[in-house]
Amino acid sequence: GFVFECLATNSCQNLLLTLNYEPSNIGGYISDIAEFRFNQANAANGAIIKIENNQLINTGQSANYLQGQAPPITLNAIMCGTAYACNGLTIIAGSNVDILNTFIDCTMEPNACIGCKIKDESSNTEYPCDYKTASVINNPPPLINIGNNPNLPNLPQLQAPILPQFVPKPSPTIPQFIPAPNPQ
Repeated sequence: GFVFECLATNSCQNLLLTLNYEPSNIGGYISDIAEFRFNQANAANGAIIKIENNQLINTGQSANYLQGQAPPITLNAIMCGTAYACNGLTIIAGSNVDILNTFIDCTMEPNACIGCKIKDESSNTEYPCDYKTASVINNPPPLINIGNNPNLPNLPQLQAPILPQFVPKPSPTIPQFIPAPNPQ
């Protein structure tokens, strides 16, 4: 499967990426995305990654899906390998994209997934990435229902929190010898 990596500090910060899987003219289809891997501080800070599945099955391609139906794509894993790696990251799953069985690892470092969330467009629901840290999220209770619910009061719009960012330490300078004053 496909692996998407951001391996340097700030490498995919504020990235806007749509993975749009279209019907194939040569047959076959994509069934999984192996992993999204973010291994440095702020690697995915503020990034938005949307997965769209517009694949269609042509006659004879698969006995498991009807002609004209899109086979599901599964996102297998999201790995947040250091502190602040996935802060503010948003993964949006379009129709026929399975994120409810995604392995999400926010345990390698504390503060790896502050404000990180996964949105399921088909159910208008979003989940925090660290809901079940280092496990399958498998039907967690929703964090926020982003659909229209007439039973909820109209609440004022809240400003998004400002997420902490990792600031690298400056490189050490060359020490200089300064003689001590001569005691008299």
